[in-house]
Order: sequence, then C-alpha cells, then structure tokens
Amino acid sequence: MGELKKSKLLNLRQNKNWGVLKDVIYGDEASRKHLFNPEEHEAKMQKAEELATQFGKKDEFEKKIYTLVNGRLIMDILPKIKGSDIGKVKDQTRDWIVMNDFNVSPEQISQFIQKAGKEIGY
Repeated sequence: MGELKKSKLLNLRQNKNWGVLKDVIYGDEASRKHLFNPEEHEAKMQKAEELATQFGKKDEFEKKIYTLVNGRLIMDILPKIKGSDIGKVKDQTRDWIVMNDFNVSPEQISQFIQKAGKEIGY
C-alpha cells in the first residue's frame, strides 16, 4: 500500500467499513511476500488508530473542518474560481489542515487557498 498521506489514512480509518478495509489492506500488503514488513504494517494500523483518536469520528471531523474550509470561503477568496476547481482547492486545503493537525490560523488558511488557486490559474 505504500506511504499514505495522513488525511487519506484518516479517511480510511473513519470509514464505517474500517474492519473490512483493514483486512483488505493486510491482504494487499501481505500478498507482496518478500516486500511485506509486518512491523511496518502494524505501525501503519497503529497510526490510523491514533489519527482516529486525535481527530474523532467522521461526523465530528467534518463539522470541525467545515468551520475552517468550505466552498463559500474558497469562492470568497477566489471569486473567479469555477465549479470542480473549488473541490480541488478544498481537498488540498483539507489535506494541509490535517497535515498540520488543525494548528492553522484563518490567515494561514486564506494564504494557502490563494496559493492553491494560483497553482491552477486563479
């Protein structure tokens, strides 16, 4: 499975089917035989559990992150942004917020959104 972004691992862990996903991840990694490292796999699963504890259940997490970044905020900062680009900027911003453990200010979020907008032409 390789190295996952913190936000991706959190999303997997918050999935209601986590038990099944965990088994699939194990099967996928273990099928690589000589490349499979049980200690690395266990560390990854432990990290997923820590993230779930740190960021909470999916609905709690979504409420908290929505207060920091949402489509309206992005459109206010990048008034000329078009449809699907709003989602791209929102996803990038959410990932960045998670990577920073929510330790970001509104000003930093605004700056990040502006930077992400510039990267795609806004």
